[in-house]
Amino acid sequence: MVLGVAQTSPESASTYRYNYGFVETTGQTATVQVKAVDEDGTVLATDSVTLGGYEARQYNLKDRLIGSPDVTNVRLEVRVTGGSGRVLAFGTGLANESNDSSVFEMQFADALLAENTSGGSGDITAVNAGEGLAGGGTSGDVTVSIADGGVTTGKISAAGSTAGQVLMSTGSAVSWKDSTGGGFTLPYNGAASTGPGADLFALSNSGGGRAVHAVASGDTAVLAESETGTGVEARSLEHDAVRGISGGDGHSGIYGEAQSGTGYGVLGRNAAYGTSGYLGVAEAGVYGSSAGQAGNMAILAEAADSATAVSGRAEDGYGVIGRATGDDGVGMSAAAYGVRGMALVAYNYDSEAGAILGSPAGGITAHAPAGLLAGGFRGNVEILDGNLSVYNQSHSGVAAAVSGRGANAVEVTNTGSGRAIHAVSASTTIWAESTSGGGNAKALAGTAAAGYGVFASSQTGWAGRFDGKVIINGNLVVSGTVSKGGGSFRIDHPLHPDNRYLSHSFVESPDMKNVYDGVVTLDDRGEAVVELPEYFEALNRDFRYQLTPIGAPGPDLYIAREIEGNRFGIAGGGPGMRVSWQVTGIRHDPWAEAHRIPVEEGKPEGLRGTYLHPELYGRPEEAGESWNVDHRSEEGTDRRR
Repeated sequence: MVLGVAQTSPESASTYRYNYGFVETTGQTATVQVKAVDEDGTVLATDSVTLGGYEARQYNLKDRLIGSPDVTNVRLEVRVTGGSGRVLAFGTGLANESNDSSVFEMQFADALLAENTSGGSGDITAVNAGEGLAGGGTSGDVTVSIADGGVTTGKISAAGSTAGQVLMSTGSAVSWKDSTGGGFTLPYNGAASTGPGADLFALSNSGGGRAVHAVASGDTAVLAESETGTGVEARSLEHDAVRGISGGDGHSGIYGEAQSGTGYGVLGRNAAYGTSGYLGVAEAGVYGSSAGQAGNMAILAEAADSATAVSGRAEDGYGVIGRATGDDGVGMSAAAYGVRGMALVAYNYDSEAGAILGSPAGGITAHAPAGLLAGGFRGNVEILDGNLSVYNQSHSGVAAAVSGRGANAVEVTNTGSGRAIHAVSASTTIWAESTSGGGNAKALAGTAAAGYGVFASSQTGWAGRFDGKVIINGNLVVSGTVSKGGGSFRIDHPLHPDNRYLSHSFVESPDMKNVYDGVVTLDDRGEAVVELPEYFEALNRDFRYQLTPIGAPGPDLYIAREIEGNRFGIAGGGPGMRVSWQVTGIRHDPWAEAHRIPVEEGKPEGLRGTYLHPELYGRPEEAGESWNVDHRSEEGTDRRR
């Protein structure tokens, strides 16, 4: 801040004439703003100057800042508004008669002074005990200590004897250990006694992870023993109560052994509808073996009324596996079957009946008499880690007809994070066609709760193509360039919004041109400075100007100073004249420099002689670019076939 400016107009009537200036001291660029403020705090004028490294500039108050000064006790406020340099500001006064110089008094903000940069000064008048502390006082020697109960879990979880360690319990003492080991120091061995129904150790995970995860490299991961009660009791409200997974050859996902003559190796019971008494997940969903005499069964399943006798499901094996050691091992003879199903009556749904037999060629083979279906499913059919193929001998490839009977013809749901459908083809991967003549019929429709309704990508070609009209109800964001035959906006007509449209064409240019305009009022000298956005010169180059006087002729109007520091000057008009100005610039930001739009270019070799719009040149459809691209693609598909 420079204080004490006083100058009148004309300059000869003042005792002094005043200058102000700046010096950049670090070799970096800096933009400086200076304001002239009178003794009442009113801003009289504002100026902005951009300095190069080590550059010094000095200006006369009258010529640069205040055109017709008649001021007393004016102060100049200087602020660096841009760049990384540092600036020294100064002011001088020169006696008009003797040219003797005087230096203005300068004042700095408190935050800039050394004695204020690291805090205040003065004596400590009190020491107060904060949260978790006790003691303190306002005079004499005082003592501050940790209050009883003042050390919370948040306090002791800081660094311990080494960085990152926390206090842990071993059951009898505490010690500093790595936090990745959990809340206990291992090995941990504790003992206590509780009453019936009470927990000695309880864990609850309210998130989506596990409550307990036990891993053992060479022994039993979890050993549970009980002298009179249940060794392990598992409950689940929405998932499997017990799930066993085995990755070793010859081992079971769940192994049960009964050492009593009346017990069960594995006993599963379920009183609820829709679930299973026993569910195993390993090499086989359920595996049983019997070494007894004829008539004994490896697995016997019985269900009363309409319940399911056997339900098998496996994520990495067989839901149900059946083996017979009869004539051919797997069983397609009259004596032994891997899995045998018999349809005794026609299924009461369009007279459908089916039988299922195991065979070496297929895990399940179904046969049915003429006129009946080989198999029927009412409900969900799940295929895990396998392929579903439907072959029709009268067609090549896969042919299938599915009727939705009033609902979805085909519905695929993936509740995980993978794809619902993955289709691969050397030609058209998915062909969607709607045979409805209604205006709202959709050949392909996509919705997403939070992602993309439709997502397409291509490595070397086009990610998408539309032949015909396209409607976008919402915003269109394009990160690259847009090429078009023409363009306009169309809105409801402001005067007849219910019955008419209003359209305007876009402004076209062979350059990446930006347009800026406005209206400015000239000062009493017929001059004005136009401030442009701070990003103007970073975005634009090759400036063009237009000036138009408003209300009266301005034959002498001209650009007094070209654009520098995101501003330009106008002069040559009358005091108070309003001038309409327009400035254009060519983009030179990094994206524009890397993606210049070619104004004229030749067509590719394969499309020469074709037209974007052949009908406008009196040419047939076969002369169009789109027609040629489509038919060449079809010919390539035919050759691959």
